[in-house]
Amino acid sequence: MSIILIMGIPAAGKSSLISELRQTRDCHIFSWDHLVGHKVQQFEAHKARKQFENQIRQFLETIESKPIVLIEDNFYLQSMRRPFERMARKYGLSYMVVHLSCALDEALTRNSRRDDLERVDKESIRKIYKEIEVPDDAYLFTTIEDLNKQIDQLNELSKTLVASRDVPSSQEGASPPSTLALFEKSVRQLIGDLVKEGYDGRRLSVAKKLVMEEVRKMSDQQALSVDFSRDLLFQYYWCVLVGRSLWTERVLQSFL
Repeated sequence: MSIILIMGIPAAGKSSLISELRQTRDCHIFSWDHLVGHKVQQFEAHKARKQFENQIRQFLETIESKPIVLIEDNFYLQSMRRPFERMARKYGLSYMVVHLSCALDEALTRNSRRDDLERVDKESIRKIYKEIEVPDDAYLFTTIEDLNKQIDQLNELSKTLVASRDVPSSQEGASPPSTLALFEKSVRQLIGDLVKEGYDGRRLSVAKKLVMEEVRKMSDQQALSVDFSRDLLFQYYWCVLVGRSLWTERVLQSFL
């Protein structure tokens, strides 16, 4: 029914999230670390990744029902995610990327507590943290409850995909994206940049939700701009950071 990629740097908490989802969801799980292992040599990585992809592809081709398929890996490059996005299109499944944001120091500390066989080289973690490419439309994980709501919405989308995949698509007469949709896209792009700069992805995700709730109440959405989105996002981010509800209509009006 859905393909969900769980991405993040090593020791970000991906395995723990998978365990939580397993308790609440009927899902099939594929983990790079479990199927391939942490210690695959660099010269074998490409071959191992192809085998990993083929195993998932064979599963999708043979299973009669369409469950939620959770695929866990660092997925720090776009090229690593692209084959699974293609699979989703081929088999008429909905597709989502979940990003677990984690500070580098925290990941290194968690990694140091792992058993020798599970521990990842420190330089590899630093490299992945520096080079990670978070997609603009990735869901930034906050809580398991909120993620389950996102998955429910994804399942509803998959039903629409199945119903419409045989209908020819056409760009003619397509409506241009709304101002609100363009604004939300700019906010997602901004969050991706801020996560790379070291800001807390979970708090940014909460701030984004609050921003969009506030913006939807605005009567003049044509006035939305990139600068406005950045200012508004930062205001909410710091409110979330200190754990206080500081936002008032007076502060909002200062940006309008």
